[in-house]
Amino acid sequence: MAANDDRRLLDSDLQDFKHYTTKLMSSVPGDGPAYKSLLNTLLDQFISLDYSYSFVKDQEAALILSKVCTLVPLKYELLVTKACQVIVNIVAHQQQVTLEQATLDLLLEYIVTAVRTCQSWTLPDTLRALGAVLYENGARCGKYCRELLSSEPKGILLKFVSSEDADVRRGAIQCIGNMCMRTPDGQCIEIEYLEASYKVIVKALQIPKPSDVDDNSHCRLLLSALRGLQSILLASKTVHLENIGAVLAALKVYTVMGMAGLNMNVQIPAALYPTPMSQYDPNPTSPAKQEKEDISLRPGSGASGKGSKGQGGKQGKKTKKRRSNQKKDKAQQDEEGEETENVTVMSGNLAMQATANVGARGSSKDDSYSFRLTWDKVSSSESEYSDTEGGEVAKIRSSMSKIRQTALGCLHTIIRCTDKRIMFGYWSSFLPDSPSTSSVMPQTQTLFTTILKDPAPKARAGALTVLSSLLDGSKQYLAAADDRDYHRTAFTPFSVTLGSTIKEIHRCLLLALVAETSSITLTQVVKCLAILVLNTPYHKLRGGLLTKMTRHIKTFLSHKDHNVRVACLTFLGSIVCIQPQLEEVVQILQPVDSANIGKTNSRTDLTSSGSDTSIRAAKSDGQRDTAETQPKLNPKSQSTGQDENPDEGSEVSQKAESASTDKTQRPQGSREMSWVIKLCTTLIHPSKLGSEVQLDRSLSSSVGLGKSWLTAGVPSEPLPVRLEALQVMTQLVKGYFSIVRGCLSHMCDVIYDCLEEKDPSVQLHSSKLLEELGKAMLQQLQQDMAAENKVDRLTAKEVVTIWNKLLGGPAQGLLQNQTQSALRSSMCDCLSNIGAPVFELLPRDKRILCITLLLGLSNDDDYRVKSSAVRALGVFVVYPCLREDVLFVADTANVILNCLEDNSVLVRMKSAWSLGNLSDALVMNKDSGDVAFLEDFSDMLLQRLFTTAIKASEDSDKVKSNGVRAIGNLLRFLKPSTLAKSGFMPLVEQSVQALVKTVKGGTMKVRWNACYAVGNMFKNSDLPVGSAPWTAAVYDALLAVVTDCKNFKVRINAGLALAIPTSREKFGDVSQYCKIWKCLVDALEASEKVTDFSEFKYRENLRDQLCSTLSHLACYVAVDDFQSLSCVIKDRVDKLKEYFDQHHQNVQEATTPDAMKLQVISDAETYLRKMDDSGLSKETDKTLSDLRWIFTVRVQPTQS
Repeated sequence: MAANDDRRLLDSDLQDFKHYTTKLMSSVPGDGPAYKSLLNTLLDQFISLDYSYSFVKDQEAALILSKVCTLVPLKYELLVTKACQVIVNIVAHQQQVTLEQATLDLLLEYIVTAVRTCQSWTLPDTLRALGAVLYENGARCGKYCRELLSSEPKGILLKFVSSEDADVRRGAIQCIGNMCMRTPDGQCIEIEYLEASYKVIVKALQIPKPSDVDDNSHCRLLLSALRGLQSILLASKTVHLENIGAVLAALKVYTVMGMAGLNMNVQIPAALYPTPMSQYDPNPTSPAKQEKEDISLRPGSGASGKGSKGQGGKQGKKTKKRRSNQKKDKAQQDEEGEETENVTVMSGNLAMQATANVGARGSSKDDSYSFRLTWDKVSSSESEYSDTEGGEVAKIRSSMSKIRQTALGCLHTIIRCTDKRIMFGYWSSFLPDSPSTSSVMPQTQTLFTTILKDPAPKARAGALTVLSSLLDGSKQYLAAADDRDYHRTAFTPFSVTLGSTIKEIHRCLLLALVAETSSITLTQVVKCLAILVLNTPYHKLRGGLLTKMTRHIKTFLSHKDHNVRVACLTFLGSIVCIQPQLEEVVQILQPVDSANIGKTNSRTDLTSSGSDTSIRAAKSDGQRDTAETQPKLNPKSQSTGQDENPDEGSEVSQKAESASTDKTQRPQGSREMSWVIKLCTTLIHPSKLGSEVQLDRSLSSSVGLGKSWLTAGVPSEPLPVRLEALQVMTQLVKGYFSIVRGCLSHMCDVIYDCLEEKDPSVQLHSSKLLEELGKAMLQQLQQDMAAENKVDRLTAKEVVTIWNKLLGGPAQGLLQNQTQSALRSSMCDCLSNIGAPVFELLPRDKRILCITLLLGLSNDDDYRVKSSAVRALGVFVVYPCLREDVLFVADTANVILNCLEDNSVLVRMKSAWSLGNLSDALVMNKDSGDVAFLEDFSDMLLQRLFTTAIKASEDSDKVKSNGVRAIGNLLRFLKPSTLAKSGFMPLVEQSVQALVKTVKGGTMKVRWNACYAVGNMFKNSDLPVGSAPWTAAVYDALLAVVTDCKNFKVRINAGLALAIPTSREKFGDVSQYCKIWKCLVDALEASEKVTDFSEFKYRENLRDQLCSTLSHLACYVAVDDFQSLSCVIKDRVDKLKEYFDQHHQNVQEATTPDAMKLQVISDAETYLRKMDDSGLSKETDKTLSDLRWIFTVRVQPTQS
């Protein structure tokens, strides 16, 4: 019936609209009372229509708006206001009208002229119409931007912001915000107007409420200003950076506005500063009143009985009086239930539980345990409001809630647009670093004030989004936290303060987790916890935090909202991503003992900072267990004063928990499956656990699984839950393979079943799991093969069994599935992780299958498939069983050559990497003395490889680095018979020129690879290094890097390349040889000056390499070189001696001394000592003596 009535009303309005439009279009401009009356009637008719439905087309709107501007003269000011109402109705409501440029210009000219010329009483209507027209059209306004927003002379809108009329101020601010919005195609007004608008709006937010403005009008003004600010922040990511402290100060106040009452007289600080400043309260109330109104974020932080006595008798009387007033207030609240029925009390059940338990213990801390919202404590005068007054109060509360939500949106935008390093300086303004323990000083307002106290779920979710943005990407800054060995002193280190902040974030988020009733906000809480886990350095903090969080998250794994379940799985994925590996995480992942299930979930201590009060986590919406009593306080902690140490509570909890589980501790080599794997398997394929692992009901209840999940058959979980479970297993394999080690066959079965499903997303996620599993198995296999005496080693036979099953099952079909390109690409990546030890043991038909499929997919039309296939071939080509196969190497080379001509940068990048691997395989075959391979490999194909590698060295940086790597290997691979052919010497010269060019310039990765390639070239003794004309260019390029490159790792590689030639002739003539000496000595001295602090850690490595290179050069010094060398070392003998003594000491004291470097030092000393010094001149003899002294090894005295 309602739908039919709406349809009839819409049809009626549409007919009237067409009739009025016809009358309007037939009207002609005129004058006089009759014309004015006719126009007034027509405008009233348009205004009377219901515009909540969309029925106005763009063409009709353009005609009507143009006609209205033509018909209504500006001298009829009342009609102008009605015309503005018509404009607003057509443009700003649900009509979604797009204005053409001509229509927009006409409207702007009409309205701006009306704003300038009409009387002030028309401004609210004209500004409202102007705001409607400017909405998402600011960049199309052209000349009007300067007229409205210019700083000099002051624009019209900027003038009106200072108006005494609140409606005019709000209209001007709304116009500014709408004008600063981006157009649908992403354009915005010029930056100078954005900056002027930003300053005006921030200033408006800092001005306190005038005494002559009512609360509702001021709320509307603030809401318009905040929305305008958000539009500006979205239009420009840098406009706020110049004075970020001012806008943060305002937003911090507005994020909690109205939560402590309806007082609008808040003081806005001038700015926040990126250092701990004196705390301020946005609601200036007395400490006593603040104590009553604020809610402690920490149970047990209120005023105790002893504290009241300590303040004297008056304080005690005040406390009693305050409690009496609270009882009256509570009665009044019950009477006013109808007034506040639309307001959600976030944690009422939790407050009743806490209050009941404290009352049972006879404690006097009722205030501190009250989780009721502060705004809910209405004064006695509010009970006397009339219906109108009550409605006004509800309207103001609603407006304040919108202000808080919009302020949080602005804050979130600022955090996203600001560098993490800058925002980290303001953390102390938005996050607590310790629980509030004072009963006199007012609490500091933080984001958790909103998260724990705001009655609006959207506001709480907004605050959690802001917190998530702060935490996301903060890992490098939080890495400074460390509280493991801290003992209380007069000075608290920054690392301890930061650690305290992190722990307080954990505690408050857990409070929010157990108190939250909204599923959407609860999802955000869990996601925020997951981000916190990813960025916290748990290895530097005292243990227990992860165990506590996981215990709480388990209770939400059966939540009725699947989004909450997905978030919980995301949290588990974050836990298993923690690196370095933690013993606490390993313990968390251990199989759940059914004997300890009740013990594990019975205590959920939230107060790690000195309080043992516990709060039971809710299992789902509306399912809070209010009947179960809270655990009693630990008498030991009360008697021993453990509250003095903020971490004693968590440590006691850990000890109790570990004591309860030690009795049933499983042996380390146990193959029992982790509860996380069981959980994920149940979510993905419940039937798998029915056949392989018996999931008993005790375990089901411990991890939150319902009875329906135990039913075998079709997976009952929504797709997002199943995909997230697959991702958790993927992260578990990647981060904690030891947990998966005992159930590899089960993991294989899960992957097998998922790959056989028809859903492409399940197949893709399972292929990612297979990729990580293959990578982890290969890495573990290589480690176990090196450790012969290791117990429970992973054998190649186990891995072969898994791959054999998968390759014989769905893998082949998925690799040939032409409809799923991403899946084929992922399966190629899986094949690349088989590994040489496993591939050699696969049956012959499986090996041929892998090679055939990859060679075929390298010609695929999809660039992702082609890039993955050519990369997998690049992995295969270095397998010992395949690199000696000339036919396979030739086929792979042809594939790589074709792919390097592809238009996709990704394909060329992966192909260049494979080309580097192919050239590595060629070098390995040459070094191993495989004569048959060297004879059979085609010189024509080698020539094509050279040409392609040279071309790749001129490609983008992503391709170039592996291109030069391949050049170096190919130059090293050249045989004398090949060099004798006419076509190769020009290729060698071109290759050297390419290397010289990339050594001199490019990204540091390219230059590093180029230096490495030159070193490879030097290893080929058949190349004419030293006699060729390009020799000087090569050495000059290396020497320029050694002396001038800002990256020390590139310098080290250049020095290493200079230490490779193995004869005096390879270093060129005397001039070239001595030049190398001089540059290396200069580089040693230059290493004293480190301009980039990040390079300081490589300085000793650089010096050692330079000394090693000079030692290598000294092994080939000739008598003819002494005269020139004397100029190099004459004034630096003592300094060089110091460098070389330190170098020898460093090599000897290394954990694993480098035998080659020790040999080079010894060879240099021996060579110089044995040189014939007869017949030398006095000057050359002095040079030889200096060299002998420099390279003489000092024997360090041994410590007895």
